[in-house]
Amino acid sequence: SGHALDIRLALEPTLAALAAARADDKTNGALQEALRLVQQNADYPAEMAFLTAFYRAAANDFAVAALPLANFAVKQRSDTPPLDAYRRLTAAIAQKDGVAARQAALQALLST
Repeated sequence: SGHALDIRLALEPTLAALAAARADDKTNGALQEALRLVQQNADYPAEMAFLTAFYRAAANDFAVAALPLANFAVKQRSDTPPLDAYRRLTAAIAQKDGVAARQAALQALLST
């Protein structure tokens, strides 16, 4: 739905920048594990596990409350997850590069 995309476009690049600023080794490890899972399976449960790890990486309790929006959007989509963008997002967060993380989050949304 276009309405869900509008909100995700407003939210996820900011979450990416927060994650880049706040993620610790444990958070980065969880995100990297979730990335491996979605790369291996490229299915709905794996993608939601990745997005959950991503939203949690922002270290903001309200961010996780927005996960049903991502869940709705992923269920509606018929193509495969944007794996390259997810890989870039994970790397940018690990490197604490907020600008690259924002760009990767936008790429993930706009490439689907």
